[in-house]
Amino acid sequence: KLYLEKGSPYHAKLQIRALDKAKYPEKYYWLLKSKVLAKNRLFREAEKNIIKADQFASTKNSYYWAFLQFEKGKYSSAIQTLEKAKLSRSFEFEKPYLQSLAYFKLKNYNAALTKIKANLNRAYHLIEKFKFYSLQTEIYIKQKNSLQAGFVAKKLESLNPKDSKSLSRIQYLNGKIVLLVNNPNKALEFFNRALILDPKNIEAIKEKALIYENKQEYQMALSEWSKAIKFKIFGKK
Repeated sequence: KLYLEKGSPYHAKLQIRALDKAKYPEKYYWLLKSKVLAKNRLFREAEKNIIKADQFASTKNSYYWAFLQFEKGKYSSAIQTLEKAKLSRSFEFEKPYLQSLAYFKLKNYNAALTKIKANLNRAYHLIEKFKFYSLQTEIYIKQKNSLQAGFVAKKLESLNPKDSKSLSRIQYLNGKIVLLVNNPNKALEFFNRALILDPKNIEAIKEKALIYENKQEYQMALSEWSKAIKFKIFGKK
């Protein structure tokens, strides 16, 4: 579960294999396994695990069906499933976050922001607050609102996360913010810091490639695109 939270579905899959060997039969495990499989785009296997878990539940495990729909790119269906779902208090964060993310994917940024602002008080743990603030910052970047993006990014930094992926994410977002005010050289500094913290931050690599393209430094751009392709093909991200 921790690997999933940190954005490492490949390593989560390795842990699942270990649990498979141990023949861990709990319903929650099947649901967690479905998330890991969906993240790794093994949709049919993910569906089988949710069906298996549904047999031992009084109601359908709606959140996991919505998660599967989301990973398939069926964002509207995921939102509808979650709207109809009656979920326990343990999903107080997961439900609105997934809805916000689905709205973001649909480019309905105002709906995503409304959902985030209405549910920020439900994010009790650092990782939950980090996800909400991170998504909120990215939405303002998409809206080209550098002032609001910078304001929320400061809140993100104030959470003071310790893991390298989260710190890399902050540097990446700061790079995107300074790009909004046409400062590509400063943005490169932020993206380089992001990659020192997490060399597999494919978003930072892609942004560097685009900056070099705009500067007509094509050899440098080609080098960055090659890295991005390598990480994408070999599942490093």
